[in-house]
Amino acid sequence: LQALRLLVGNAQAYLNANEGRPEMLEAANLAGKAINISQTTAGHAMAYKLTSLYGIAHGHAASLCVAELLPFMVEHVELCTDPRGPEHLQRVFEQIAGVFGAPDPAKMCEAVRQFILRAGLERPAVRDDKEIELLSGSVNAVRLKNNPIPLDRPTIKKLYEQMLGAGK
Repeated sequence: LQALRLLVGNAQAYLNANEGRPEMLEAANLAGKAINISQTTAGHAMAYKLTSLYGIAHGHAASLCVAELLPFMVEHVELCTDPRGPEHLQRVFEQIAGVFGAPDPAKMCEAVRQFILRAGLERPAVRDDKEIELLSGSVNAVRLKNNPIPLDRPTIKKLYEQMLGAGK
């Protein structure tokens, strides 16, 4: 949460005037420590092939994934497989919503999307339908298993389609 607070609180100044560098570095360090403890989840698992296929930074790709994953997870919190249960996951979403200044997790999802838009993280252009299939089949199951809401391949495909504006 502290990494997220630092990121949200300093990203715009950093992007506009390259200010807040120490805070952004601290946010990155704290986020790395958190990953070391908890491992990564679906946002990272889905981002790897986006990074290699479209030549975008891994953080860019992960951000695009999270923008689609969060609404799905908020809407399906009852499917939580975390041993601490759906109530715990709901509290986590509420804490994250607070960091984004959102009154609830549903509004947080839109706040996250707006944050990504302000950062200029555009979605890559899909060249053909085979790319969505390639992406859907590339997700590392080991990295995916740590996600608190299980994702099957059809769901992953739908998330990629939403993320990339494909399949319409």
